[in-house]
Parts: sequence; C-alpha cells; structure tokens
Amino acid sequence: LVLRNGIADLGEPRNTQLLEREALPSYLPMQAWAATGGTRGKAVRLAALALLPGDPALWLAQVEMGSSSNESQRYFLPLSVTFDAVPAGSPVASHTVARARRGSNMGALYDAVVDDRFGRRMLAAIGAGVAVPARNGAYQFVPGAAFATIPPPDPQKAQRTTIDRGGVSVVVNERVAMKVFRRLPRDGTAEVEVSRYLTEVAHYANVPRYLGHGAFIAGDGSATPIVLAQDFVVGQGDGWTVVTDFLKRELETLLLNPDAAGPGPYALYEAFLVGIATLGRRIAELHAALARGRTVAFAPEAMPEGYFRDLGSAIAAQIDAALATLARAAVDDRTQADVNLLIASRQAVLGFLREVLPIGAQVVGTRIHGNLQLGNLLAVENDWYVLNVAGELPPSRFAAAGAKAPIWRDVATLLRSFDDAAGAVAAHHAHIVPNAEADAEQHALAWRDATRTVFVHAYEQIAATTPGFSDDEALRKRLIDLYALEQAVYEITYEAANRPAKLHIPVRGVLELVGLTRPGTSNASPP
Repeated sequence: LVLRNGIADLGEPRNTQLLEREALPSYLPMQAWAATGGTRGKAVRLAALALLPGDPALWLAQVEMGSSSNESQRYFLPLSVTFDAVPAGSPVASHTVARARRGSNMGALYDAVVDDRFGRRMLAAIGAGVAVPARNGAYQFVPGAAFATIPPPDPQKAQRTTIDRGGVSVVVNERVAMKVFRRLPRDGTAEVEVSRYLTEVAHYANVPRYLGHGAFIAGDGSATPIVLAQDFVVGQGDGWTVVTDFLKRELETLLLNPDAAGPGPYALYEAFLVGIATLGRRIAELHAALARGRTVAFAPEAMPEGYFRDLGSAIAAQIDAALATLARAAVDDRTQADVNLLIASRQAVLGFLREVLPIGAQVVGTRIHGNLQLGNLLAVENDWYVLNVAGELPPSRFAAAGAKAPIWRDVATLLRSFDDAAGAVAAHHAHIVPNAEADAEQHALAWRDATRTVFVHAYEQIAATTPGFSDDEALRKRLIDLYALEQAVYEITYEAANRPAKLHIPVRGVLELVGLTRPGTSNASPP
C-alpha cells in the first residue's frame, strides 16, 4: 500500500482494491474469529469505511466475504497504520494485514485492536457520543448513564487484549471491559440491548454495568453493534474454575481419607452449598428483571402455537445427528459401552422426548440468558455476577439471539453444567488416584445431586412470582428435562468435534436422563 498522506489515503480506490484482491484474502483465513472456510471462489469487499480522527487515527471498516449477498459474512475490522519499525513477534507483526509505505518509510497496516490505544480511543468516542459518516450509513457511539462515573483512562497503562474464536475483549485501566464484535450482524445486537436494559431499566445489580456502545447505523435505521463497554468486575474466578477447583480439593480429601465423608453431602459441602443457594436466588432475580420490561422486546408473552412441536422436531433431528456422530467416534472401552447402549436405545430416547414435550400446555416465554453455564458466571466475594447475558449463544441451538423462551431453558443448562463439572472432576481423579474411578464417580454424583437440589430450591423460592413460573410441578420437571435433553445432545456433537476425551459426560447424561443407567447416589433432602 502506498500512503503518501498517511492512513487517510487508505480510502483511495487503488488501496481498497489491493486490500480486497490480495491482502485480505490472505489475512482472513489465518484469523480464528473468521469462519471463512477458505477464500476460493469468495469475493472480499471492504464496506462502510469511515475515518475516525485522533491518535491513532483509525479506519472503521467492515469486511464482507462470500459468493453472493445472501451467503456473505461480514466482519468488523478496525485498521491503523504505523511507519515505525515493527519488531518480529510483536502483536502488530502478527496482526499485520498489509505492508505500507509513505515516502521512504516502510510500515504496516494492522488490526487496530492490538494497539494499546484502541480501547482508549473507543472510550473517548463513546463518551463524546461521536458520529462518523460512512457509505450507506454512519458509526454512532453512545454513552450510557453510568459512563460519567468512570475515571478517564490513564494513557500510561497498557490495555489487556484477548483475541479468540469468540471475538475480542479489551480491558482498559482494570476498570472497563470492552467487547469488540467481529461477526456482523449476528454478534452483539441482543447482548447490547439486554446489557443496557438490565443496567438502566431493570437496575439488576449482579451484571457488569452497561457503560456505552458503538454501532453502525445503516441507511434503513437498523443498528449493528461493533463495541460494548461495561464495568470490569474483579472476582475470584469464573464459575467453572471456582466450582471444579473446589470439587477437586474435596474429592481428593475423600478419596485419600474416606472417614472425612461425614453424615452426607449436605453436611460435607455445607459452606459451598450456601453459595449455590445464593446463585439460585441471583438467577431467579435475573429472570424477574428480564420479565419486568414493558416494551415488545422484553414483555413476557405466551410461547407461540407450534413452538414445542417445532422444538421437538429440531431436538429429534439433533438426536439422530448425535447418534451418527457417536457411531464414528473413537472412545475408550468404558465410554464405548455407554455409546453402544445409547445408539441401541434411539427409540427410548425419542420416546422420552415425546413424553416431556408439553404440547398444548400454556407456557410463558421471556428474555433469558440463553447460555447459562458455569463459565458465564463470576464468583465475587460471597456473591455471583452473571456474564454474557444474551451473548455467546451456541450457533446451532433452536432459539435465536433475542428470542423469548421459557425460563427453564436457563435452569436446565446450568444443571447440565453442574453435571459436566462433576464428570470432569471425577475423570480427573480417576486418573491420579489408583483404583478410585468408582469412588470418585460416586462422590462427584453425590455433590452434583446436592448442588442441583439446593440450586433449584433457592431458585424456585424467588422465581415463584416471576412470569414464566408454573405452579404445576410436573410441568416444571418436564420443561427442565426437555431442555436438559436438548443441551446434552448438543454437547455430544460439540464434544465429539472438539474434546472427545469428555464425550462420556453428555453420553451418560442422556442415558441417565432417559433412565437407562443408574441415577445419582444422593437421596438426602436439602437442609
């Protein structure tokens, strides 16, 4: 690229054409966040280019890739340039899109998210409510009501940037967490809407506060978020790490000293279960907050006719896809026995699905979290914060982002996450403590059952007055079982593709749910 006048020249036709034809088709397939599937036969086009002045000046850009407008995928890619020497191995070097030249100075055009000044630039634009015109629309930055409460960012402090398949997160001054939404328009729309609502309308305290966002406003008025700024909340760790670390310590104690078990799991895990009861209340309060809205986007409403019929058809198709995946999976001998049983029990699984489908029941839907797993929780002192509400939705799930669903989908997903934690920790100890597989599984299942019971008991005490709650205990159980089956079947396909060593957990989850294997070991009542 030849940039005689600096980054402002990037918008000249000769440079955009070079990016579209050569640089971007080479750069995008190397990025984890760009599900390109290769670039052969796919046109690459720069769209919605807009120059955001400042230090550094940034080009806000969208990259469109696809063979047709109906099949194309758009990505948000802010760009900046440097004419200083770029050290090998530096973030700028590894995120260089193209080489650039100004006179005799050679430099690089790079993905601006890795620049330590990027987060501060976005915050400044949000705070000032900047609007930047672009072709077919404009970039609009909007401060939230809480923005005025955060101190100005310290330019001497470097930002922390994390880039992965899910997108980009930037932490500025250990006070602001900023999400950069790569995939447009799927990412971000519901998450920004819900974050703003929970902070400024529902005043729900156990989520990071909404501070502001930036979006591309198209000519038809539709908004596509590009960044979301929230409070950076410091905690002891995400829910998965906190829970599995605790369980590893407890199982190690029990396996090495069986006399430490005491009268039962509720006594053994008493302090931990107090925290689980708190979690149950926080999730019930979240659902109540999401159901208080009066606008069309948040007001509770009856699930539409045919919803459960269509959901049942979708889950049945997922079951067949999961069984086909299992037939090809390479697993250990014990897991193979469970896989064979599950494959042979297809009709029993489909029969269970028919039994739990609440066809004809009146069920209310509200906005929900959508992916309420332990990894989307944060332990903060003796409390819990909920992260990524309406964000990071598994792409193959039946409910779309922003759609309303029964609150029991969230409950079932979290109960499955407890099961995943128990299975992962039991397998861990089975490998490090000789001849401990059966005992580790027994103790882990006892913990899981106690945890589930305490969570549901605390949740239902608060949720009983929430729209979407049913006084019919049998209907509540059917809904939880329905969504637990959906989640476990989804996990089979996911684990087979990504973590086959953990495939035994959802396989045994489906078997247990359908009644084809022994249930958990705990028969105690909650305290």
